[in-house]
Amino acid sequence: MKPLLPAVFLAGAIITAPAIAAAADWQPMQLLQIATTNPPPEIAAIWSDQIRSTNRAFAADVRPIQSATGNAPILIYARTFDVDGTKVIASVFHGWKANCQEAANSKGSDQTWADCPARVTTIRPSGEVKTVRTTACFNGFPLGPNTGAPPTEKTLASFDPATNRVSFRITNDGHTVRNCDRSAVAPK
Repeated sequence: MKPLLPAVFLAGAIITAPAIAAAADWQPMQLLQIATTNPPPEIAAIWSDQIRSTNRAFAADVRPIQSATGNAPILIYARTFDVDGTKVIASVFHGWKANCQEAANSKGSDQTWADCPARVTTIRPSGEVKTVRTTACFNGFPLGPNTGAPPTEKTLASFDPATNRVSFRITNDGHTVRNCDRSAVAPK
């Protein structure tokens, strides 16, 4: 019986890992700073409820908003995948009271990330829009020394048209943070 136990665990790993492992074409997500630049219309529509509630909370808790766009300090990572005229948009939101769960961090850590609200949105050529809400890690605060080298802290997304699955991933110091791998099926 003892030899079967490792095989059972290995079988479980093979069943659960492909959802993320199959998504091999990782693309960097674009960081949008909503306080300094208005987001693209599609992103503004996807996150309109969260942007409004963040603006209200920031103005009530911190100070009146005095940014170029009239928005609180909000960061959104976004990536659009175009599949035969249908857009699949992966996005992750970070802002004041955005319900992000901060990741474990240590005294010697030079990186932080948080598990934040994420959305996967499908926009059909007909204009039909469907969104799935989920969470994903947001990696936007590299605190290490600026060496002029390309950043090794990234927020990435991939889309597998065969399974209609969007996957999210972050890297820290150039290494994948496995406990931040997330995926969701894009709405049809």
